[in-house]
Amino acid sequence: MKRVAKVKHLRILMGMTQEQFAETFHISVGTIRDWEQRRTQPDTASQTLLTLIERAPQLISGLLNELCHDDSHCRVSHC
Repeated sequence: MKRVAKVKHLRILMGMTQEQFAETFHISVGTIRDWEQRRTQPDTASQTLLTLIERAPQLISGLLNELCHDDSHCRVSHC
């Protein structure tokens, strides 16, 4: 049995689609897909973000929304 990528496990536990997770946490859907399909691995900063999302999803979502409120296309890596 294949191990499920951390981001996929986290997303499923939160009851979100890839699109919902991406929008909520300002990460591109393509990045989410790549991580889930193990085409790429989250870098250190992204791993930290995923850990924070796991521990306090509402807080992290709110902070990201506050940081990116002026740019509806804001992504974590571009803020």
